[in-house]
Amino acid sequence: MSENIRGLSPERAARLAYLVEQCEPLLDQGEGMEHVQRLLRDLGAGVMDSA
Repeated sequence: MSENIRGLSPERAARLAYLVEQCEPLLDQGEGMEHVQRLLRDLGAGVMDSA
C-alpha cells in the first residue's frame, strides 16, 4: 500500500499504511469509529497521522 501514497517520505508512508492495515479489520467487522479511534490512540498515532 505504501507505494500508492505519493509525496510522503517512505517512512511516513509505511507508518500510515501500517495504521490503515490495523484499522481495516475493525471496520470490516462492523466496529464503529470509536473502536478505530481507540486503536489509533493505543498505537500512538498523532492527530495528523490519523487524519
